[in-house]
Amino acid sequence: MVDDYVDFIQKTGTRHFGLTIDFGTMQTRPLPSNWMASEDSVFSPVEDFEALLPYSFACHAKFYNMSEDFIETTTPYDKNIEMLMKNQWDGYLLSEYEGPNADVPGYTSDQLRKHHVMMRRLLGEE
Repeated sequence: MVDDYVDFIQKTGTRHFGLTIDFGTMQTRPLPSNWMASEDSVFSPVEDFEALLPYSFACHAKFYNMSEDFIETTTPYDKNIEMLMKNQWDGYLLSEYEGPNADVPGYTSDQLRKHHVMMRRLLGEE
């Protein structure tokens, strides 16, 4: 399906249709089994997405667990951001929390704050 989309973009030259890369597909550590993924889930290496960057306007900067020292513990954000910067990608990063306790008041906001601190550090803005 992705190949068909890329073919369409290449054939038409459109700038009004593109792909969205989901960082959740690049996890390196599985989530506990009571979350969305299980111990036997298979994820893709960051490098698999590099060729798709020219066709991508946005990335779902999905995260599941931010540590107290502002590190996402399941996904290699350092490699993800390095790949984007190396390719001078200029799209949008959409923070998307999908971890536990989303229904606990204030929890998601705290995770989002930590995610943005991490992102600013990785982007060299802090």
